Amino acid sequence: MSLDDLTLTDVKEPVPPELEGEEHRAERSSWKYQRYMRDYLRCVQAVDDSVGELLDYLDVHELGDAPYEGPGTPRLEWPR
Repeated sequence: MSLDDLTLTDVKEPVPPELEGEEHRAERSSWKYQRYMRDYLRCVQAVDDSVGELLDYLDVHELGDAPYEGPGTPRLEWPR
């Protein structure tokens, strides 16, 4: 698989008409790579933000250092 094989689903927007054609393969591949990486890094950022929120919640409720005691441990009720 090459970068030029990335589809509309992968890059989330249509390739500009000026990048069509075999003579623009390198520029098109670069364009697709940039959009794919932008989407990937946004996903990584969202995961990082969510983990940060979870850690903040645990700290606020003084659960950050609480050991896991096993199946009998009371279930935490998360705010909605």
